[in-house]
Amino acid sequence: MMKDIFEIDCKQLQSELLSNKSPLATWNISLKDLQVKHCLLARVLALLYDNMLTIKSSGVKVNQIQGGLLPIVEIYTHKEIFLNGISKGLKGKNVYFVSQLMSSDGIRLQRYKDLKYRTKINTQGRISRWFKFIKTKLIEDPLKSKKVKTDYQLGYNIYSVNTKIDNLKIKNWITTFHNQIGKPIIGRVLNKPKEDKIRIEHWIQDLENDQISPSVQLPILKKCGGCEVKTNQIRNKRSNTKVRCIADISIENCVKVNANSIQNDHYIADMAIYEALAQAECKYYGKTSMNERIIEKKLI
Repeated sequence: MMKDIFEIDCKQLQSELLSNKSPLATWNISLKDLQVKHCLLARVLALLYDNMLTIKSSGVKVNQIQGGLLPIVEIYTHKEIFLNGISKGLKGKNVYFVSQLMSSDGIRLQRYKDLKYRTKINTQGRISRWFKFIKTKLIEDPLKSKKVKTDYQLGYNIYSVNTKIDNLKIKNWITTFHNQIGKPIIGRVLNKPKEDKIRIEHWIQDLENDQISPSVQLPILKKCGGCEVKTNQIRNKRSNTKVRCIADISIENCVKVNANSIQNDHYIADMAIYEALAQAECKYYGKTSMNERIIEKKLI
């Protein structure tokens, strides 16, 4: 019974510290720096640390969390995690790695509202203080780009890409990696799938300011007026002068996305365009499988 209680205390403390390893294995916090309140185990470990002592408890499992990249505790100090609300905001959300907050290509920080797709974080209302602090630390100029500093850029990072493409219908939105141009694109399904192929119309992000990155602009979509993507040119029925950008693509490379109509043949995606495109790129290269990169708790 005492052993079970001790293990529960260890896991609760680990969750509050946002550590991917048990506090018994990684404790390095002195009593004067300790921010954890009302936790006897934390105070005991801090006192032992101050006196250069450690606990070795025979038979107690070490709850090591694996699967993510760049643990949060490696780039933020214990005080930063508590004084800036990071612990309060992420405690109990199973978020222990920076990669869980990043785009699928590991280059950009996710939009706050998009975290709901892969974590238990409630993103309704105002952007939380803890997320603003993380953004300030990771990004050079948050007003101009979502791209993180080079030191924090990670590899492909798939958590929530739906690799199964079933029941694609006309007018569905998808992203896919386009072989000919060597980059992902977004499009809208034009007709029913034929075997493993489908015809889409290419759409692009409608950018209002070319002085800042598309990543900080609204995810508004408009039709592409013609580019290197097109494999078929079809005149728009409404106008004899416009050419629609049409391509035939492989279904297996597609990732479904959602977008809603706003006005004047424009749509707004329900997630950042850069994330939707990154998911398609990750799926195409297949460098990371879902089973390998889903955050799992493993008892060692």
